[in-house]
Amino acid sequence: FMTDAKISLVQIPDPRRFNGTEGDDSDGDDVGVHQGFYEYLFGESDGTRSKYMEIMQHIDRLLAENPSRKNYKLYITGHSLGGALATLFGFYAATSSSVALPVTVVSVASPRVGNLAFARTFAEMESQGK
Repeated sequence: FMTDAKISLVQIPDPRRFNGTEGDDSDGDDVGVHQGFYEYLFGESDGTRSKYMEIMQHIDRLLAENPSRKNYKLYITGHSLGGALATLFGFYAATSSSVALPVTVVSVASPRVGNLAFARTFAEMESQGK
C-alpha cells in the first residue's frame, strides 16, 4: 500500500543517460515518475542492491550461461501495481546493452507511471524499436 501511496512525481534521469547509451536520441531532460514506484524499483536499503539491479544481474547471468540466449527477447508483464513496475522496468531495461531489443512490456490495468515527458520518451523509444 505504501508504494501506491507515494503519489508525488520525482524527476529521474532519462533512461538513455542512466545506462550510458545517451546519443542523438536523448534530449538530456529528466522525466517525472511516480515516487513510490521509482523508490520500490530503484531504492537501495541496508546496503542491498535495488530490485532493478538484482533483476538485471539475473538476466545477465542467464545470458552468460548460454550464448544462444543472446537472441532471446525480454517480455515484462504485470497487472495493476505490477503493471506500473513492469512499465518502469522496461523503460530502463530497453537501454541496457545486455538485453536484446526490442523489450516488450505487457501491462494490464496499470496506474499512470509518469508525466508527459515520461510518456513522450517511452513512445519515442518504442518507435525506435527499443
